[in-house]
Amino acid sequence: MIIDCFDKSIEIKDYDFEGSKYIDCVIRKQRILLFPEEKVRQAILLFLINYTEITPDNYVFKVEYNNLDIAIYHKPKVLEFQPIRRPLLIIEVKRKNEDILKHVPQLLNYLDLNSCNDGILANCQQLYLYSKNYKYKKKQFNLTMLNGYFASCQSDGNVKYFELAQCGDVDSFVLLVNKYGRTNKIRFLCSDYKIPIDTHLVSQISNYIIFDFCGRYQKKQTKILKNSFVKLISIL
Repeated sequence: MIIDCFDKSIEIKDYDFEGSKYIDCVIRKQRILLFPEEKVRQAILLFLINYTEITPDNYVFKVEYNNLDIAIYHKPKVLEFQPIRRPLLIIEVKRKNEDILKHVPQLLNYLDLNSCNDGILANCQQLYLYSKNYKYKKKQFNLTMLNGYFASCQSDGNVKYFELAQCGDVDSFVLLVNKYGRTNKIRFLCSDYKIPIDTHLVSQISNYIIFDFCGRYQKKQTKILKNSFVKLISIL
């Protein structure tokens, strides 16, 4: 199947299965029912991969994740350090011939909920960018203009503190706990336990690290002395 996506003819490899049309999603790597909006989503994904620098080699793509059609994130520099982060770009897709401007409030709501600065509404015929830099006013755009668009957006600058905490620096560990402890799973080693512990709802109060063990019901949070920290293993 060929889909006209802006100025390119995009080939989508669809197939029949039990009387319906399907496609193997280029990102999700699974069979997806090919309804009209899915055709547009797959065409836009293939356009990005084949004609821009916004590819899975350079960025993390998430499709139909947290109600978002397409969300694009920085690729982590360190596999063990992948805290919850905001998307660089949200793309909301609509079927061909749909009046996409009716869905502006939906896109702006997604941007607000995900603390994302840039969003695109598209249907392979129309495409508009809504950006914090332009006070979220409609701006005509094309996908190839994304090349270099995120060059000034730095990936997480706390990687250096993560690497220091991996080497046992307790001050770096406390800094990371204060930023990521409430929303991420943190695995670390301390002298109070023989094996690394998986924790969440982690915080620091005075000379103590306070946390819950993952997968364990606790009426009261566990606390350890800050100086019993040995090394950080991961933040995910």
